[in-house]
Order: sequence, then C-alpha cells, then structure tokens
Amino acid sequence: KIWNADTGAQILVIGHTHKGNCSCTEGKRVDPECTVQGHSDCVVSVAFSPDGNRIVSGSYDHLLKIWDAANGAEVCTLRGHTGAVRAVCSAAISLDGKRIVSGSADSLVKIWDAATGAEIRTLRGHSGWVHSVAISSDGTRIVSGSDDGLVMIWNAETGAEVHTLTGHTGPVYSVAISRDGERVVSGSADELVKIWDVTTGAEILSLGGHTGEGLCLCTVDEDGALEEDEEGEPILHPGCPVTGHSGAVRQVEFSDDGTQVISAGDDQTVRFWEVATGRRGRQLEGSE
Repeated sequence: KIWNADTGAQILVIGHTHKGNCSCTEGKRVDPECTVQGHSDCVVSVAFSPDGNRIVSGSYDHLLKIWDAANGAEVCTLRGHTGAVRAVCSAAISLDGKRIVSGSADSLVKIWDAATGAEIRTLRGHSGWVHSVAISSDGTRIVSGSDDGLVMIWNAETGAEVHTLTGHTGPVYSVAISRDGERVVSGSADELVKIWDVTTGAEILSLGGHTGEGLCLCTVDEDGALEEDEEGEPILHPGCPVTGHSGAVRQVEFSDDGTQVISAGDDQTVRFWEVATGRRGRQLEGSE
C-alpha cells in the first residue's frame, strides 16, 4: 500500500489478486471489478525508484515485480532466482534508477536492468540466504549480508568480489552504505551493529555486546579520518560505556549526513549511534 505522508490517506494498493476495490487514488475508487494480478505469496521487500515513478517488490514466490507507482499497474516481472529459492528477500534500486539488485534464499545476488527487466549479472559468493542488499550512491559498489554471517562488497560493473567482511557470529539481516560511499553498516543475529571501511574492508566499530565500561573504540581526527599510531594501527579509546541490543538486529541505516547510524532489533528498541565515536545516543522503546 502507498500512503500520503502528509495526510495519512491511502493512495494506492498493489500486489493483490482479487476483484473489487483493488486500488484507489486520493479517495477516488477505480473500477470495482478490476483485477490486479500481483505476487502469489508473501511480499517481503519493496523499494522506490529515485524518481518515485517505479516500485520494485520481492516475494516468497521467487519473483521481483516492477510497478507503476502512479496507477499500480505491473510493468514487468523479473524471473531468475531458481533452484532452492524460497524467497526474493531484498531489493534495492540504484540512485540513477537504471539497476535493480536482489538477494535471495538461493544464496545469490542478481543485478537487473530496471528499464527492461533483463538479468545483467549474477554474483556468487554467499553460502546462505541473502537477507539484505544495498547500492552505493555512485553505483560502483554493492553490499550484501547473508545467513552465512558474511558481509560482501562487490564491484557493481564487473560483479567481482571486492571484500568479504568477517566478524559477525550470526546471520547478517541488514546492510547499508553511507551516502559518501566510505562506510558500510551491518546488523546481525549476534546482537551487534558493525561499521566497516569500504576501501579496506576493515572493521571500524562494533556496537553492542557490552553493558558497562571497557569497550574499545577507534578514534577519529577532526577530518573524520581514523587516527593511527606510529605503526599505522588505529588508536583505541577504552572506557566508552555502550549498551547494545539484547536481541537480533533486524535493520540498520545511516543518517543522510553519515554522522549517525540507526538500528532496530528484536528487543523492541530503536537505537541511535554516533559513527565517529560509537557512543549511543537516543533510544526509542517499543511496547508489547
């Protein structure tokens, strides 16, 4: 469903297969006998194109579908996740709107042409369900997180593996790239949020896992670069009190300016983190 962010009014319904009031625009009903052919199973991922004209959805039916955001019409269906596929569980659209990236239970990451729906490339490297994918703002890097506990960075043009990031001890449920393309954040079933350097693949911060003093964090200089000692090793800052998630981390994202990371987890909390220091900011509590 698409909603008006200002009024809360329902604008459009897509992805259902039934007759009767299948969609509406600004409160005006369309033909009550129209039929909208959508996915045949749970829809688990959606993303808007940057211009807002298209929506891509991923489903347990193994398919991706592209929709017209104005009228809910299906533009095309993307088929290609096969074999042991149980779901297309993550989808993202490049900032220029030309590429769609999907991750699936078949352990594959696929790149598609957003205009034609044609499959461009398949990225192989994960050994488990790919839960999350993201594309850098400049379109040069793709990041994926998987049940295998790995975060992988790929060259979007060639499909080559750039870095495999190890450190999580559980499935990686969410990944995101900072707007400047320099940092990746990941959230995992191990209850940790990790921040990584895109260029080197190094782990910069691990947020969570402590409920008191003693967590060592890298420090940064005034320009936001890591401070290093004479041997080139990051300078650590012990004693920063951090209280992390007490359940799996399901979603992570950078703020637009890249100074904060937000994370959400099974512990019914949303937490804010300072990227430069790792200090935790606000916490939003959920309810049963």
